[in-house]
Amino acid sequence: VPGNCCAPGFEPTQNKDGTYGVKITANLAAEVLDAQGNTVGAYDTLTAAITAAQNGDTIKLLKDVPDGDGVIVPSGKNFTLDFANHTYTVTQNLAGSTGTESQCFQLLKDSTLTFKNGTIKANNGNVAMIIQNYSNLTLENMLLDGESITRNDGTIYTMSNNCGNVVIKDTTINTVSNGVAFDVYGGFGDYSDVTVTVTGSSEINGKIEVDRDSGTQNKNTLAINGGTINGALVFTDHDKTAITISGGNFSQSVNKKYLDPSL
Repeated sequence: VPGNCCAPGFEPTQNKDGTYGVKITANLAAEVLDAQGNTVGAYDTLTAAITAAQNGDTIKLLKDVPDGDGVIVPSGKNFTLDFANHTYTVTQNLAGSTGTESQCFQLLKDSTLTFKNGTIKANNGNVAMIIQNYSNLTLENMLLDGESITRNDGTIYTMSNNCGNVVIKDTTINTVSNGVAFDVYGGFGDYSDVTVTVTGSSEINGKIEVDRDSGTQNKNTLAINGGTINGALVFTDHDKTAITISGGNFSQSVNKKYLDPSL
Protein backbone atom coordinates (compact mmCIF):
# COMPACT_ATOMS: atom_id res chain seq x y z
CA VAL A 1 0.00 0.00 0.00
CA PRO A 2 1.56 3.35 -0.95
CA GLY A 3 2.38 5.39 2.12
CA ASN A 4 0.88 8.55 0.67
CA CYS A 5 -2.50 6.78 0.46
CA CYS A 6 -2.64 5.94 4.16
CA ALA A 7 -4.94 7.77 6.56
CA PRO A 8 -3.34 10.01 9.21
CA GLY A 9 -1.51 7.90 11.75
CA PHE A 10 -1.18 4.79 9.58
CA GLU A 11 1.69 3.30 7.59
CA PRO A 12 2.12 0.33 5.21
CA THR A 13 2.97 -3.09 6.64
CA GLN A 14 3.51 -6.61 5.41
CA ASN A 15 1.43 -9.28 7.10
CA LYS A 16 2.82 -12.65 8.20
CA ASP A 17 0.99 -14.46 5.40
CA GLY A 18 2.70 -12.39 2.74
CA THR A 19 -0.21 -10.01 2.12
CA TYR A 20 -0.01 -6.30 2.78
CA GLY A 21 -1.98 -3.89 4.92
CA VAL A 22 -1.61 -0.88 7.16
CA LYS A 23 -0.81 -0.43 10.86
CA ILE A 24 -0.91 2.42 13.32
CA THR A 25 2.31 4.40 13.28
CA ALA A 26 4.52 3.59 16.27
CA ASN A 27 4.47 5.89 19.31
CA LEU A 28 1.19 7.60 18.52
CA ALA A 29 -0.81 8.65 21.59
CA ALA A 30 -4.44 8.04 20.66
CA GLU A 31 -6.77 6.70 18.00
CA VAL A 32 -10.33 7.66 17.12
CA LEU A 33 -12.93 4.97 16.53
CA ASP A 34 -16.37 5.50 15.02
CA ALA A 35 -19.61 4.16 16.47
CA GLN A 36 -19.00 0.79 14.78
CA GLY A 37 -15.54 0.46 16.35
CA ASN A 38 -13.61 1.19 13.15
CA THR A 39 -10.40 3.20 13.50
CA VAL A 40 -10.74 6.41 11.51
CA GLY A 41 -7.49 8.11 12.54
CA ALA A 42 -4.55 8.01 14.93
CA TYR A 43 -2.77 11.03 16.38
CA ASP A 44 0.42 12.19 18.07
CA THR A 45 -1.44 13.91 20.92
CA LEU A 46 -4.68 13.52 22.82
CA THR A 47 -5.63 17.09 21.91
CA ALA A 48 -5.34 16.30 18.19
CA ALA A 49 -7.57 13.25 18.66
CA ILE A 50 -10.18 15.34 20.51
CA THR A 51 -10.16 17.91 17.72
CA ALA A 52 -10.75 15.18 15.13
CA ALA A 53 -13.41 13.23 17.04
CA GLN A 54 -17.00 13.46 15.83
CA ASN A 55 -20.10 13.10 17.99
CA GLY A 56 -20.49 9.49 19.09
CA ASP A 57 -16.84 8.55 18.49
CA THR A 58 -14.54 6.89 21.00
CA ILE A 59 -11.01 8.13 21.59
CA LYS A 60 -8.68 5.41 22.84
CA LEU A 61 -5.28 5.97 24.41
CA LEU A 62 -2.63 3.73 22.87
CA LYS A 63 -0.01 4.01 25.61
CA ASP A 64 0.88 5.70 28.87
CA VAL A 65 1.57 9.38 28.26
CA PRO A 66 4.21 10.53 30.79
CA ASP A 67 4.69 14.03 29.33
CA GLY A 68 1.25 15.19 28.22
CA ASP A 69 -0.08 18.68 27.62
CA GLY A 70 -3.04 20.05 29.51
CA VAL A 71 -6.27 19.32 27.62
CA ILE A 72 -9.19 21.63 26.87
CA VAL A 73 -12.36 19.97 25.56
CA PRO A 74 -14.39 22.66 23.75
CA SER A 75 -18.14 23.12 23.96
CA GLY A 76 -20.36 20.91 21.84
CA LYS A 77 -18.30 17.72 21.96
CA ASN A 78 -19.88 14.29 22.54
CA PHE A 79 -17.42 11.41 22.84
CA THR A 80 -16.03 8.67 25.07
CA LEU A 81 -12.39 8.82 26.12
CA ASP A 82 -11.20 5.28 26.88
CA PHE A 83 -7.85 5.42 28.65
CA ALA A 84 -7.53 1.64 28.06
CA ASN A 85 -5.89 1.19 31.48
CA HIS A 86 -3.22 3.78 30.68
CA THR A 87 -2.05 6.80 32.68
CA TYR A 88 -2.09 10.33 31.27
CA THR A 89 0.34 12.59 33.15
CA VAL A 90 0.24 16.35 32.53
CA THR A 91 3.66 18.01 32.65
CA GLN A 92 3.37 21.09 30.40
CA ASN A 93 1.10 23.63 28.67
CA LEU A 94 -1.55 23.53 31.38
CA ALA A 95 -5.24 23.96 30.62
CA GLY A 96 -7.48 26.76 31.88
CA SER A 97 -8.79 30.19 31.05
CA THR A 98 -6.29 32.81 29.94
CA GLY A 99 -4.21 33.87 32.90
CA THR A 100 -5.36 30.99 35.11
CA GLU A 101 -3.81 27.98 33.39
CA SER A 102 -3.48 25.56 36.30
CA GLN A 103 -5.49 22.49 35.30
CA CYS A 104 -4.80 19.11 33.72
CA PHE A 105 -8.20 19.02 31.98
CA GLN A 106 -10.73 21.78 31.39
CA LEU A 107 -14.08 20.49 30.10
CA LEU A 108 -16.31 23.25 28.76
CA LYS A 109 -20.09 23.39 28.99
CA ASP A 110 -22.58 21.90 26.52
CA SER A 111 -20.39 18.83 25.97
CA THR A 112 -21.38 15.28 26.95
CA LEU A 113 -18.33 13.19 27.83
CA THR A 114 -17.41 9.81 29.29
CA PHE A 115 -13.93 9.18 30.69
CA LYS A 116 -13.25 5.54 31.56
CA ASN A 117 -10.61 2.94 32.46
CA GLY A 118 -7.56 4.97 33.35
CA THR A 119 -5.63 7.44 35.47
CA ILE A 120 -5.02 11.19 35.25
CA LYS A 121 -2.18 12.67 37.27
CA ALA A 122 0.03 15.76 37.41
CA ASN A 123 3.78 16.31 37.30
CA ASN A 124 3.99 20.09 37.19
CA GLY A 125 4.32 22.37 40.19
CA ASN A 126 1.75 24.85 38.85
CA VAL A 127 -1.12 22.34 38.67
CA ALA A 128 -3.88 23.18 41.17
CA MET A 129 -6.62 20.94 39.78
CA ILE A 130 -6.89 17.66 37.88
CA ILE A 131 -10.28 18.40 36.25
CA GLN A 132 -12.15 21.69 35.98
CA ASN A 133 -15.56 20.59 34.75
CA TYR A 134 -18.46 22.47 33.16
CA SER A 135 -19.73 19.56 30.99
CA ASN A 136 -22.09 16.63 31.39
CA LEU A 137 -19.47 14.12 32.50
CA THR A 138 -19.40 10.46 33.45
CA LEU A 139 -16.30 9.08 35.15
CA GLU A 140 -16.24 5.27 35.08
CA ASN A 141 -13.41 3.16 36.51
CA MET A 142 -11.11 6.17 36.69
CA LEU A 143 -8.45 7.36 39.14
CA LEU A 144 -8.06 11.11 39.54
CA ASP A 145 -4.73 11.26 41.33
CA GLY A 146 -4.91 14.53 43.21
CA GLU A 147 -2.10 13.33 45.48
CA SER A 148 0.24 13.97 42.54
CA ILE A 149 -0.37 17.74 42.89
CA THR A 150 2.64 19.39 44.51
CA ARG A 151 1.53 23.04 44.49
CA ASN A 152 1.69 24.46 48.03
CA ASP A 153 -0.32 27.69 47.76
CA GLY A 154 -4.09 28.00 47.96
CA THR A 155 -6.66 25.22 48.30
CA ILE A 156 -6.14 22.19 46.08
CA TYR A 157 -9.20 20.77 44.32
CA THR A 158 -8.76 17.45 42.56
CA MET A 159 -12.00 18.12 40.66
CA SER A 160 -14.27 21.16 40.53
CA ASN A 161 -17.80 20.92 39.09
CA ASN A 162 -19.38 24.22 38.14
CA CYS A 163 -22.01 23.19 35.59
CA GLY A 164 -23.74 20.12 34.15
CA ASN A 165 -24.66 16.62 35.29
CA VAL A 166 -21.78 14.52 36.64
CA VAL A 167 -21.76 10.81 37.45
CA ILE A 168 -18.83 9.36 39.43
CA LYS A 169 -19.07 5.58 39.04
CA ASP A 170 -16.58 2.96 40.27
CA THR A 171 -14.02 5.77 40.40
CA THR A 172 -11.37 6.82 42.92
CA ILE A 173 -10.67 10.48 43.62
CA ASN A 174 -7.72 11.33 45.86
CA THR A 175 -6.50 14.68 47.09
CA VAL A 176 -3.62 16.10 49.09
CA SER A 177 -3.77 16.59 52.83
CA ASN A 178 -6.30 19.36 53.58
CA GLY A 179 -7.34 19.42 49.91
CA VAL A 180 -10.80 18.97 48.41
CA ALA A 181 -11.59 15.79 46.49
CA PHE A 182 -14.33 17.56 44.54
CA ASP A 183 -16.83 20.35 44.88
CA VAL A 184 -20.36 21.02 43.65
CA TYR A 185 -20.29 24.75 43.08
CA GLY A 186 -22.21 26.37 40.25
CA GLY A 187 -23.61 29.76 39.61
CA PHE A 188 -20.89 31.47 37.58
CA GLY A 189 -22.12 33.70 34.74
CA ASP A 190 -24.59 31.89 32.48
CA TYR A 191 -23.78 28.38 33.72
CA SER A 192 -26.66 26.10 34.67
CA ASP A 193 -27.42 23.97 37.72
CA VAL A 194 -24.88 21.31 38.63
CA THR A 195 -25.63 17.80 39.92
CA VAL A 196 -23.00 15.28 41.02
CA THR A 197 -23.92 11.64 41.70
CA VAL A 198 -21.52 9.20 43.40
CA THR A 199 -22.37 5.56 42.78
CA GLY A 200 -21.03 2.02 42.47
CA SER A 201 -17.76 1.18 44.20
CA SER A 202 -16.36 4.71 44.02
CA GLU A 203 -13.88 5.84 46.67
CA ILE A 204 -13.62 9.51 47.54
CA ASN A 205 -10.56 10.22 49.67
CA GLY A 206 -10.89 13.78 50.87
CA LYS A 207 -13.36 16.53 51.59
CA ILE A 208 -16.46 17.19 49.45
CA GLU A 209 -17.80 20.76 49.28
CA VAL A 210 -21.33 21.72 48.24
CA ASP A 211 -22.01 25.43 47.87
CA ARG A 212 -23.33 28.03 45.45
CA ASP A 213 -22.56 31.52 44.31
CA SER A 214 -24.90 33.63 46.46
CA GLY A 215 -25.58 35.96 43.55
CA THR A 216 -27.28 33.37 41.34
CA GLN A 217 -30.36 31.16 41.30
CA ASN A 218 -28.61 28.01 40.12
CA LYS A 219 -29.05 24.88 42.20
CA ASN A 220 -26.24 22.56 43.28
CA THR A 221 -27.10 18.96 44.14
CA LEU A 222 -25.00 16.10 45.49
CA ALA A 223 -26.47 12.57 45.44
CA ILE A 224 -24.54 9.73 47.07
CA ASN A 225 -25.97 6.35 46.10
CA GLY A 226 -22.97 4.18 46.94
CA GLY A 227 -19.24 4.02 47.38
CA THR A 228 -16.94 5.01 50.23
CA ILE A 229 -16.49 8.59 51.41
CA ASN A 230 -13.30 9.11 53.44
CA GLY A 231 -13.69 12.76 54.29
CA ALA A 232 -16.04 15.46 55.49
CA LEU A 233 -19.15 16.69 53.71
CA VAL A 234 -18.94 20.48 53.83
CA PHE A 235 -22.41 21.80 53.04
CA THR A 236 -23.42 25.45 52.87
CA ASP A 237 -27.11 25.42 53.72
CA HIS A 238 -28.89 27.50 51.06
CA ASP A 239 -32.26 26.85 49.47
CA LYS A 240 -30.30 26.26 46.26
CA THR A 241 -28.08 23.48 47.61
CA ALA A 242 -29.11 19.90 48.34
CA ILE A 243 -27.53 16.63 49.50
CA THR A 244 -29.34 13.31 49.24
CA ILE A 245 -27.77 10.11 50.59
CA SER A 246 -29.26 6.71 49.78
CA GLY A 247 -26.22 4.45 50.21
CA GLY A 248 -22.49 4.28 50.81
CA ASN A 249 -19.99 4.06 53.66
CA PHE A 250 -18.68 7.14 55.45
CA SER A 251 -15.66 7.83 57.62
CA GLN A 252 -17.60 10.53 59.48
CA SER A 253 -21.16 10.61 60.80
CA VAL A 254 -23.81 11.87 58.39
CA ASN A 255 -26.48 14.39 59.33
CA LYS A 256 -29.91 12.73 59.28
CA LYS A 257 -31.35 15.56 57.22
CA TYR A 258 -29.24 14.42 54.23
CA LEU A 259 -30.67 10.90 54.23
CA ASP A 260 -33.19 9.75 51.65
CA PRO A 261 -36.52 9.89 53.54
CA SER A 262 -37.49 6.50 52.13
CA LEU A 263 -34.68 4.80 54.10
